[in-house]
Amino acid sequence: MEENKSKQVTMIGYIITNVICIIAVCLQIFGNALFQQTDILRIYHILCDAFVLPGTLCLLVAALIALSNEGSLDAIGYMLRRLGQSLIPFSKKNDERYADYIAKKKRIKGYSFITWTGLGYFTIGMIFLVLYLTV
Repeated sequence: MEENKSKQVTMIGYIITNVICIIAVCLQIFGNALFQQTDILRIYHILCDAFVLPGTLCLLVAALIALSNEGSLDAIGYMLRRLGQSLIPFSKKNDERYADYIAKKKRIKGYSFITWTGLGYFTIGMIFLVLYLTV
């Protein structure tokens, strides 16, 4: 039962990530008037840009999540939280120490769908780049 729920959550993640990437591709295609182009080089250029952009953004988001999970950004998060608590009047003040902040920090699990979706779109963009360079 729990395994099916995990698969459903992963599938929903793939669907949402792909919908966002498809919207980005469509915006790039329609923004550059792909269907009005007659030069094959310009068509490959637009398609390469359209697929590389969402692929790269997905890969960068996955890399940022991985860095955050490793604790690389914990000090910045703690500092900004403390700064916000000290500057905002009437906010809840707590004297949480850095070690306590790290201990209760939750790590993100199961984000590989972002990486795989990004790699897929990036690979399609690289195929169009090869076509652009060989024509």
